[in-house]
Amino acid sequence: EADWAHAVEAAEKFGGLHGLVNNAGIYQPAALMETDDALWQRHVQINQYGCW
Repeated sequence: EADWAHAVEAAEKFGGLHGLVNNAGIYQPAALMETDDALWQRHVQINQYGCW
């Protein structure tokens, strides 16, 4: 809730909210030859579809 309070404070200070970014992402490093389908699909699902 403290984050929401900071957001409201900033909006009041700067004259309102003019945009909002919804973002999601992960990074799980692995060598290409060690990346299995499950890891690849997890990255795709979160990084490409996570914000919808």
